[in-house]
Amino acid sequence: MPTRDLARGLVERGAAHAIVTDSANPLAAAAPGEVHLFPPFPARVESVNGAGDSLAAGLLHGLADGRGFFDAVLCGLGAAAITLEDAATVARGIDPKALEERIARARVIT
Repeated sequence: MPTRDLARGLVERGAAHAIVTDSANPLAAAAPGEVHLFPPFPARVESVNGAGDSLAAGLLHGLADGRGFFDAVLCGLGAAAITLEDAATVARGIDPKALEERIARARVIT
Protein backbone atom coordinates (compact mmCIF):
# COMPACT_ATOMS: atom_id res chain seq x y z
CA MET A 1 0.00 0.00 0.00
CA PRO A 2 1.39 3.47 -0.85
CA THR A 3 2.71 5.61 1.99
CA ARG A 4 0.08 8.28 1.20
CA ASP A 5 -2.75 5.81 1.85
CA LEU A 6 -1.15 4.44 5.01
CA ALA A 7 -0.61 7.91 6.50
CA ARG A 8 -4.13 9.02 5.57
CA GLY A 9 -5.56 5.84 7.09
CA LEU A 10 -3.78 6.42 10.40
CA VAL A 11 -5.25 9.91 10.67
CA GLU A 12 -8.71 8.69 9.68
CA ARG A 13 -8.45 6.19 12.54
CA GLY A 14 -7.75 8.90 15.09
CA ALA A 15 -4.08 9.85 14.96
CA ALA A 16 -3.62 13.62 15.07
CA HIS A 17 -0.70 13.36 12.64
CA ALA A 18 1.12 10.54 10.89
CA ILE A 19 4.38 9.99 9.04
CA VAL A 20 5.06 6.90 6.97
CA THR A 21 8.45 6.25 5.38
CA ASP A 22 9.45 3.80 2.67
CA SER A 23 13.21 3.77 2.19
CA ALA A 24 14.24 6.08 -0.69
CA ASN A 25 10.62 6.69 -1.74
CA PRO A 26 8.73 9.83 -0.73
CA LEU A 27 7.74 10.15 2.92
CA ALA A 28 4.02 10.73 3.50
CA ALA A 29 2.96 13.15 6.23
CA ALA A 30 -0.73 13.42 7.12
CA ALA A 31 -2.95 15.62 9.23
CA PRO A 32 -6.75 15.65 9.25
CA GLY A 33 -7.88 16.29 5.67
CA GLU A 34 -4.36 16.78 4.32
CA VAL A 35 -1.52 14.55 3.09
CA HIS A 36 1.82 15.74 1.69
CA LEU A 37 4.56 13.69 0.05
CA PHE A 38 8.17 14.67 0.66
CA PRO A 39 11.03 13.22 -1.38
CA PRO A 40 14.09 12.32 0.70
CA PHE A 41 16.73 15.02 0.74
CA PRO A 42 19.78 14.25 -1.40
CA ALA A 43 22.55 12.65 0.65
CA ARG A 44 25.78 10.72 0.14
CA VAL A 45 24.96 7.69 2.25
CA GLU A 46 27.73 6.72 4.64
CA SER A 47 25.53 4.77 7.06
CA VAL A 48 21.78 4.38 7.61
CA ASN A 49 22.18 3.82 11.37
CA GLY A 50 20.36 6.52 13.29
CA ALA A 51 18.59 8.13 10.32
CA GLY A 52 15.11 7.22 11.55
CA ASP A 53 15.86 8.51 15.03
CA SER A 54 17.23 11.72 13.49
CA LEU A 55 14.08 12.10 11.41
CA ALA A 56 12.01 11.96 14.61
CA ALA A 57 14.36 14.26 16.52
CA GLY A 58 14.42 16.82 13.71
CA LEU A 59 10.62 16.77 13.50
CA LEU A 60 10.37 17.34 17.26
CA HIS A 61 12.93 20.15 17.02
CA GLY A 62 10.83 21.83 14.33
CA LEU A 63 7.65 21.51 16.37
CA ALA A 64 9.39 22.83 19.51
CA ASP A 65 10.68 25.73 17.42
CA GLY A 66 7.07 26.68 16.65
CA ARG A 67 6.82 25.37 13.10
CA GLY A 68 3.69 23.80 11.73
CA PHE A 69 3.64 20.03 11.30
CA PHE A 70 4.43 19.93 7.58
CA ASP A 71 7.21 22.52 7.91
CA ALA A 72 8.64 20.56 10.86
CA VAL A 73 8.84 17.49 8.61
CA LEU A 74 11.51 19.38 6.64
CA CYS A 75 13.61 19.62 9.81
CA GLY A 76 13.26 15.87 10.21
CA LEU A 77 14.31 15.22 6.64
CA GLY A 78 17.27 17.56 7.06
CA ALA A 79 18.40 15.80 10.23
CA ALA A 80 18.03 12.40 8.57
CA ALA A 81 20.09 13.51 5.55
CA ILE A 82 22.86 14.87 7.76
CA THR A 83 22.92 11.60 9.72
CA LEU A 84 23.05 9.49 6.55
CA GLU A 85 26.27 11.27 5.58
CA ASP A 86 28.01 10.46 8.87
CA ALA A 87 29.35 7.02 9.80
CA ALA A 88 28.37 7.62 13.44
CA THR A 89 24.87 6.82 14.72
CA VAL A 90 24.63 10.38 16.04
CA ALA A 91 25.93 12.81 13.44
CA ARG A 92 28.60 15.24 14.45
CA GLY A 93 27.81 18.86 13.66
CA ILE A 94 24.03 18.51 13.61
CA ASP A 95 22.54 21.73 14.93
CA PRO A 96 19.79 24.23 14.00
CA LYS A 97 22.05 26.11 11.56
CA ALA A 98 23.05 22.88 9.79
CA LEU A 99 19.36 21.92 9.52
CA GLU A 100 18.43 25.26 7.95
CA GLU A 101 21.29 24.99 5.47
CA ARG A 102 20.24 21.45 4.49
CA ILE A 103 16.60 22.50 4.06
CA ALA A 104 17.66 25.45 1.89
CA ARG A 105 19.86 23.21 -0.29
CA ALA A 106 17.06 20.67 -0.75
CA ARG A 107 14.60 23.37 -1.80
CA VAL A 108 16.99 24.50 -4.53
CA ILE A 109 17.45 20.94 -5.79
CA THR A 110 13.80 19.86 -5.74
